[in-house]
Amino acid sequence: MSRRRDPAPASREDHSGFTLIEVLVVVLIIAIMIGIAGVNLVRGPEDLAREESERIAMLLNAAKEEAILQGRVFAFDAEADRYRFLRLDKDGRLKPLADEILRPRTLPPGIAIETMRIDGASEGNRHGLVFLPSGEVPAFRVVIVGGKARWSVVGEPDGTIRAKAGA
Repeated sequence: MSRRRDPAPASREDHSGFTLIEVLVVVLIIAIMIGIAGVNLVRGPEDLAREESERIAMLLNAAKEEAILQGRVFAFDAEADRYRFLRLDKDGRLKPLADEILRPRTLPPGIAIETMRIDGASEGNRHGLVFLPSGEVPAFRVVIVGGKARWSVVGEPDGTIRAKAGA
């Protein structure tokens, strides 16, 4: 005769799942991680001013290189809240570019081009930065402001163009 064994005594209960405290701890950890990620994703006007000055420096370098490669005159035209690149057409007129890279751009809200100074040009001139096919570029400074930050895009007589903090 075969005897059957009874399972473990009923006094010991089998718990499956998580306790309320364990679930709350996991939710709290996830909330903290999302909060940290959210803080890192929020960019202030100071960050935007830096990014925009770096973008303008890169685009000015690209315009200078295009002038050399195409053997044509390019120009940079700026207003307080936008800027654009122009190219001298065969009919002798500067026309805005509809190029993918050198397209007209609007600055983000809170960011502005404060001044543009070009050696040999009148004070406060925002127009007239010309890139010749020879690669010559006049020394210039474009000041970008955002919040409390001031960034400059500086063109040196040796042809280097770079963004730097301060005015």
